[in-house]
Amino acid sequence: MRSTLRLCANLLVVLVVLLPLFYALSIALMPSSEVFTTDLNLIPK
Repeated sequence: MRSTLRLCANLLVVLVVLLPLFYALSIALMPSSEVFTTDLNLIPK
């Protein structure tokens, strides 16, 4: 039980840390015409 809670806490921390990094990487790979649109494009076209 204790190891399961620790695993869930670690996964939550990993998601909180990695999601903004993946978002920043996807923004960096977008063409400049897509960066300033109001559409939410997480994956560059």
